[in-house]
Amino acid sequence: MGKREIEKCMDSFRELVVSIRNGQFAPFYVITGEEPYYADFLIKEIEQRALTPEEKGFNMTVVYGSDISSAGVVEASRRYPMMAQRQVVIVKEAQRLDKIDTLGLYFMNPLQSTVLVLAFNGKSLDKRTSLYKNAVKNGVVLETYSLYPEMVGSWIEKYIKAKDVKISPEASLLMAEYCGTEMRKLAMELDKLMVNIPLGKGIIDVSTVEENTGISREFSVFELTK
Repeated sequence: MGKREIEKCMDSFRELVVSIRNGQFAPFYVITGEEPYYADFLIKEIEQRALTPEEKGFNMTVVYGSDISSAGVVEASRRYPMMAQRQVVIVKEAQRLDKIDTLGLYFMNPLQSTVLVLAFNGKSLDKRTSLYKNAVKNGVVLETYSLYPEMVGSWIEKYIKAKDVKISPEASLLMAEYCGTEMRKLAMELDKLMVNIPLGKGIIDVSTVEENTGISREFSVFELTK
């Protein structure tokens, strides 16, 4: 997969986050592909913003694909919310669902008071099928891709900057080597580092990484400038 597709995925992801934070929800989200970070993030945003704490008890359903059938997902999604504007149905590991073609009929006519999230980890939908075409037509489909190694440093810097924190070039390179291209792992480890920045320091440097991950090494001038 080329860099253009990866960048397009990240742009679409950012647009979705803005929409969700503005209270604009699609009737369903189908998140597929290689990188589970996107689904993790979007699910968290929807859980936090689609319902008030008081509404969640009767209107929030979170299940795994191995524990429910596709027909069960449709049945849950067709329920009406109780004393709330909407209900939320989240299916993690949706690649484990049986007979996913069953979802196609629901995608044709989704209930507007339901926000359904289907997170397919490591699986993509066949773009030739009516299932995929109906999903694109009436909901949101986000096909995700892993980063190329040379994109990791830039992603780290943007992630950190969005949290109003800085990271040194040496620390960024060290984290890229430690985590590789897995955005889920990168986000988790960077979040841990930010929690452990000494008060008043405001920057993640090599010492922060070494103290909290146990990894260490020296860098050449060439590595830091390439």
